[in-house]
Amino acid sequence: MKSFLLKVFLFLLPICFFIVFVEWQLRLKPNMFTIKKTQLDELCEEIEILCLGSSYTYYGINPVYFSKKAYNAANPSQTWDNDQKILEKYIPKMPALQQVVLSVSYFSFFQNMDDNTERWRKKNYSISMEVSKPDIFDDYLLFGIERQELIPTWLGKIKPHTMNDLGFGTDYTFEKRSRIHEKKGAVLAKRYTLNRKRQEEMKGILEDMIRLCASRNITVVLFISPLHHSYREHLDKEQLDVMYSLLHDIKQKHANVILFNASSDSDFEDDDFYDADHLNDLGAEKFTKKLDQFLQN
Repeated sequence: MKSFLLKVFLFLLPICFFIVFVEWQLRLKPNMFTIKKTQLDELCEEIEILCLGSSYTYYGINPVYFSKKAYNAANPSQTWDNDQKILEKYIPKMPALQQVVLSVSYFSFFQNMDDNTERWRKKNYSISMEVSKPDIFDDYLLFGIERQELIPTWLGKIKPHTMNDLGFGTDYTFEKRSRIHEKKGAVLAKRYTLNRKRQEEMKGILEDMIRLCASRNITVVLFISPLHHSYREHLDKEQLDVMYSLLHDIKQKHANVILFNASSDSDFEDDDFYDADHLNDLGAEKFTKKLDQFLQN
């Protein structure tokens, strides 16, 4: 028995060593979450507008075009439970904060990060941004990032970030934009049509953020970003009705909430989009300027 256990130990030892070594190397390399944490830590006392949300914020709002000092703390696939953790950590450190700008998408009320295929990103909020505690063992290791990215990241062949100094994602450019087809928009809309099992939970998280902001006289600006018609026209009417009903209820209950709905804004044309539901860099400039004018008025 002892001989068998020794063999198992000797077999597992190099595997454990490899995992520890790769994890150590990954933690030495900056990623978009560690960089965003550094930027937030450096700028937090000056920030007047904090932008939160998913890729609709990350690729849709460029703080360069705001009149006030702003920062984009959104990330791809970021759900409201993660926005809440970022807000709770940084709002006490932001004495100048006046407005929190938060994206509302077709699926925001109906899922958190545990529900989608990008749960692997969750570990970055505990390890890299240090805004949450790990839920499961896998959340303790960066080694668990998408397997196809692990070795290239380790070898330094993937850029650690593609964003500017104010947190805006810069890789969805006009030059790289996708050719948008009706079929692609329909497929995307179907993917985000959900069973709505989390709507009360996510509504509660949103209202907790709103109340936290209200306690500090901070306005919450909920926005729906421009959507290409090929995506927008295939959205499920029932799910949309639930979303707008929840938003109406929240606006009625909370005086510090404003809604900016640009989902069908006709000023946004094909060339403003990167794909069916995201703006490119030129569209983001146009949208941010519009949002800035809205906030000023």
